[in-house]
Amino acid sequence: MSPSYQKQLAYYLRMRRVEEPAIADILAEVDSHGAASEEELKAAFGDPQAYADKVSEDAPTSSRRARGFTTVLGIAAVVWMVGVVLLVAVTDFEPPVRFGPFLLWPALGLMVLGLILDVTVTAMKRPPVRE
Repeated sequence: MSPSYQKQLAYYLRMRRVEEPAIADILAEVDSHGAASEEELKAAFGDPQAYADKVSEDAPTSSRRARGFTTVLGIAAVVWMVGVVLLVAVTDFEPPVRFGPFLLWPALGLMVLGLILDVTVTAMKRPPVRE
């Protein structure tokens, strides 16, 4: 199998958010064809981008839920920061100088928590390594 055809096909499948196990199966199917050159593969399966379009319609795709925690907690952090700014601007509330910056720490904590949760969920969804 031509490595460049395989790389291009894998790239286009990933751009279509096809799950990794399905990509491995598609590449194994192309590899089993036994073509010796990239031209033979293009003759049998077509252009890698066009073939990726064709097979990705039936292949399982990953959802956008993996970034959900970061999005939700990021929005919560922005709401917290806007709330603190409005509290200081609209009311006569003035935090002591040494505590002022600490009012924004919860926003940073929410963002970091969202990133940690997303990385954990993504790592748990990763398919097992094939040997």
